[in-house]
Amino acid sequence: MISDFVAERTGQRPDALFPRAVGYAMLGVAVAAYEQWLDDAAGDLCELLDTALRALPAAFERSTS
Repeated sequence: MISDFVAERTGQRPDALFPRAVGYAMLGVAVAAYEQWLDDAAGDLCELLDTALRALPAAFERSTS
């Protein structure tokens, strides 16, 4: 579903590498947030998803140190 959205927005096919990679990255973020929530059911799943999605770009930033 996400790869379809990305493909449409970028003019690519859903099975092209970029839309597929974005789809799987979002799946990974969702699973990580869900597992974190399962470890602490008092947590807010929506907040965990938001935090995880916002943190994803930092994984690709270059360190300046």
